[in-house]
Amino acid sequence: MPSSTLVSLLEPVNVDLLRDILLYHVAGQIVYSNEIQDGDELIMLNDEIVTFSAKSKCSVRVNNAKITMADVIADNGVVHVINEVLLPPGVSRRLSETP
Repeated sequence: MPSSTLVSLLEPVNVDLLRDILLYHVAGQIVYSNEIQDGDELIMLNDEIVTFSAKSKCSVRVNNAKITMADVIADNGVVHVINEVLLPPGVSRRLSETP
């Protein structure tokens, strides 16, 4: 994420947008890597949809982010580590509209 975007997201006026981005990284259900099929969609806690690309077991993506470590068990579910920040649709527009 560009540093200017991060700085903007940390401004109090953008707290709702930051919350939306963070919730775009959390699913309302547990999905293990062996359950992911190419083209699967998942509704995240911000009510936006992510799409999985699983052309091979070595290259699984969520939207454009590559899953670099899968099935990390946590107290409240399972974590799939990705190589970039997922941005919900329209975030760039919403950031440019903030005062």
